Amino acid sequence: MFGLIEKLRQSRLKKLERIIPQVQREQTFPVQDFFDEAQKQKTRKKKEQGEEVLEESVYTVPRRSAVAAQRDPGKRRRVFMISALIVLLVFGLKLWGQHDWSSHEMVLVAFVAGALTYVGLMWAFRFEFLPAGYLTVLPLPSLFVFGLVLFVELFFFQRFQRIYEALIFGALLLVFVVVLAVVFLTANVLNVATVKTLPLLQVAQTASYAVSLFSIFFVSYFIVDQGLSLPLTVALLTATLFVATFLHLSHFGLHPRVVLSYSTVLTVCSAMVAAVLLMWPVSTVFRVLLPTIVSYIGVGIVMHDIRKVLRPLIFWEYTVVLCIVLVILILNASWGIAGPLWA
Repeated sequence: MFGLIEKLRQSRLKKLERIIPQVQREQTFPVQDFFDEAQKQKTRKKKEQGEEVLEESVYTVPRRSAVAAQRDPGKRRRVFMISALIVLLVFGLKLWGQHDWSSHEMVLVAFVAGALTYVGLMWAFRFEFLPAGYLTVLPLPSLFVFGLVLFVELFFFQRFQRIYEALIFGALLLVFVVVLAVVFLTANVLNVATVKTLPLLQVAQTASYAVSLFSIFFVSYFIVDQGLSLPLTVALLTATLFVATFLHLSHFGLHPRVVLSYSTVLTVCSAMVAAVLLMWPVSTVFRVLLPTIVSYIGVGIVMHDIRKVLRPLIFWEYTVVLCIVLVILILNASWGIAGPLWA
């Protein structure tokens, strides 16, 4: 009886292996491969101990994963739809608002926009994520939207009362829709790259680099502009720097402990520079600019080192950029009653 059952089982497994194409076997989840390998080792161990084992196929039926997202023809339309809805929602509230927003209202609207980005991207990508993707791929676009809304609200704090202002506003809406779409498509490439090697991965990593820097600048500008106490401001800036840096470096295939170490060191360096500049007689833009440049240099060095392309010329490039920013800061600082040095 048991022999008949075993023969039927073997016959069924062999039939499945002949029917399902070989190419699909290669598109399995890394987690599935792990369990397949564990099953192999377990079976091998039983054989060595002389136990009777039932030969089973190690083939695992592939599930729909992030690889399928690369072939979704409607994904770009959904991404642009999400971008347009977020932009129209946020700026529509401002355009038809009856009063200027307070800081708390700005944070609330920015938070809602970031949450909608997170949920909207899950829908746009049809929930095709590995578990880690929910913690590494989706949060960075949400942080970018959060910071962008806060930053823009500080520059468009009044309602539009003239036609040309509304036209400029409309042009900005289109620009923001395109920018958000590019950011979201970058997240898509990073998502697919978690299960499959893509030629666009380095381009997406570079775009993620820019997104993280802009996120740092936007959120930091809003924090510093609020005029909070020095310890609270430094704490909020440190949290922003760490989150943006960690989310970006998590896309390079490093061990989480290595990413955590890099992020901590770079955050401490940028936060120390930010704490010093908060006591300098410069405007908000310049107080935020130098810490962002420090993150740009630090993360850039780490990226070049990971890609094995770190050269002395890169250090010269970063040194020139840092010197230019320092000169700009010194020239725009208000020293005593005389004002800036160039005045």
